[in-house]
Amino acid sequence: MTYHVETRTRTAHHSGYMLPVRDIIMHAYRKYRVLVNLTADQKLEIRRLGDGQRAAYNWAVSEIKNGWDARNEYGLYNELTKQRAGHDHLRAVPVAVQRAGIQDAFKAAKLSAQYGRGGLKYRARKRSRNGALKCSLPPKVVDSHLLKLPVFGTVRAKIPCEIPEHEPKSYEFAMTRSGRYVLYVSCLVTLLPPKGPGVTVKGIDRGTVEPTVAVTLSPDGSRPLASDSYDTASAFRQNRRWNSQMQRKASKMNKRSNRYKEHLRRMNARMRKVLDRRTYAECIAAKEICTTSRPHTIVMENLKVSGMTRHGGSHKRGMNREMRFVRHHAIEQRIKNRAEIEGIQLLHVNPRYTSQTCSRCGHADKDSRITRDMFKCVKCSYTQQADVNAAINVGRGGLPSFDHAIAVPPEAGTAFVRRELDAHCGKFLPQARMGRENQVLVHSLPPSRMEKQRQKLRGRQVINWQ
Repeated sequence: MTYHVETRTRTAHHSGYMLPVRDIIMHAYRKYRVLVNLTADQKLEIRRLGDGQRAAYNWAVSEIKNGWDARNEYGLYNELTKQRAGHDHLRAVPVAVQRAGIQDAFKAAKLSAQYGRGGLKYRARKRSRNGALKCSLPPKVVDSHLLKLPVFGTVRAKIPCEIPEHEPKSYEFAMTRSGRYVLYVSCLVTLLPPKGPGVTVKGIDRGTVEPTVAVTLSPDGSRPLASDSYDTASAFRQNRRWNSQMQRKASKMNKRSNRYKEHLRRMNARMRKVLDRRTYAECIAAKEICTTSRPHTIVMENLKVSGMTRHGGSHKRGMNREMRFVRHHAIEQRIKNRAEIEGIQLLHVNPRYTSQTCSRCGHADKDSRITRDMFKCVKCSYTQQADVNAAINVGRGGLPSFDHAIAVPPEAGTAFVRRELDAHCGKFLPQARMGRENQVLVHSLPPSRMEKQRQKLRGRQVINWQ
């Protein structure tokens, strides 16, 4: 994301005098994905313009390698004008498309000088399919389903509601792995100033079964106000079994037959719709998190999913698969983009011990996590849904200082939580001489012989199931 700072001067009354006041306005360039319905002629035009842009990029790279100053981008624009005057095939491509290719070449030169190792490389035709066409001229919204693109024409598209609200600046065509063209429109978005204190704070806990759990806290973090859960992967999870069955069926077909190709086409068409539903759910979840209850700060866990899922044996394989399946990074990016538009501060905290710490007394113990869904403190017997308890701890971790002695738990929902706990796990039976634990959870199934021996070794009382 690229930021742009604008300074405006205005006059304001102060003690009877008109004084100049300078306001600093932050802008950001953001891309929006647009689904387009292109004709065959329009696809051929994209390929033709893309080839002209690739030729301009390769020409700029060759000039830079031959000693052209990497800081003199506008000088190469003048050289392009001279070259166009003597060649008809260069004049067949609009100059805005060629300048976009030259601009990409200079960006690549700067990145190569700063981070690269092998130097600049030319663009091959096969490799440049993903970046098919770029244009720095602003598109214009004609209708809710029509978009006018400079040097290209009018296309039918499913236009997001954010594009008419902001100022479009440029557009770009890209090709997906399935061979479809997707349009990306870059808009100049005005960022609101950060909100002051006195509203609310939101803590977000992320997991596998409940991907995103958000809890709204009071400004000082002492009182939870509301909790919401957003399952953004439900659309894809419902079709996971169907997709695996179709893949197994495709593995038994002849790869060169028309039946196999038709099977893949139908399967990819359905999964594209599912992917669009999943992306829509993530956008709606980010919007709801950033707009409901008017938060001025959102605190999230600093999860390193790639590091978490890199190691682990067979006992951790299922959790690793589910963590990668949820797309936590995509959800985090959408929340970050929406928070910048709304002027909300986004913080990240260490997720260590947030699921084992009691949100009432602050006592940390792994035995308090009695099940995956339920948390019961071994010190103060505070009962709460596990993800909600972790989200409260995450939200308080982003505050400058917080004392658990002044914490007020959400007693309004305790009765419901206890009823849910009794229905899900059984009931609590008091047991004596349990060390730190004054209660033990009785499951609906009797323990095995190995579990009884394990309880005897720990010095715990074994419940006789009759």
